Amino acid sequence: MKKIFTALLAVALLAGITVQAQNRLSEAKALYTKGDFKAAADIAKDINTAEAQSFAAKANSIYAYTQPENKQEALYTQSEKYARKAISLDDSNADGYFEIARALGRLSQIRGILAALSQGLGSQIRENLETALRYDTKHTEAMVAFGLWHSEIVAKGVGWLYGASPEAAIGFFDRAVRLEPKTIIHKVEYAHGLLLIDKNKYLQKAKDLLEEAVKLKANDAAEALDLARAKRDLAAL
Repeated sequence: MKKIFTALLAVALLAGITVQAQNRLSEAKALYTKGDFKAAADIAKDINTAEAQSFAAKANSIYAYTQPENKQEALYTQSEKYARKAISLDDSNADGYFEIARALGRLSQIRGILAALSQGLGSQIRENLETALRYDTKHTEAMVAFGLWHSEIVAKGVGWLYGASPEAAIGFFDRAVRLEPKTIIHKVEYAHGLLLIDKNKYLQKAKDLLEEAVKLKANDAAEALDLARAKRDLAAL
């Protein structure tokens, strides 16, 4: 009887901890929706689940995007750490692999694409995006990121060396937009990728995508940032 009671008590305690963790994660997501990305990341990072750690990485990366350039590298490095913890807790967590790729991609942009490629970041980004899509074949953020991966490398004239191509980039972007046609950032990054590949050839297509993007509704603070970027990018063309 004592053993049964102990077992039941352990189950009850575990259930209580799980509920508490979910409540805390819900709190973090509410803060994210309102635009308090740093507070959202700070709460999520202390929750020991793959979902929470990948969300901490996401919130922290969005926070990094809003910060001065001299603070971004350290923040994206921290995002990578959160994401790696996520996959250590669950090696099938697609968001974790995507967030690693996102953080490494931003670090590559900060350090310079060619420098990042020489450091092996390009292959790491590709491997993590491939893994994210293996575990979630409809992970549209990973598709868009893969489109950008191809576009950035093609723009540097070394696509042949890394297996990047305009056709692959456009294929990833197209698929993401078909799956989620009302997601602002997909159209913004698609336009950006096309301009990297060949501005003269794809200028009108990029304009069309941005004009579609600025007509969409932002559903949270992060999407409001995307909408603002869409307007800036369109005005710059």
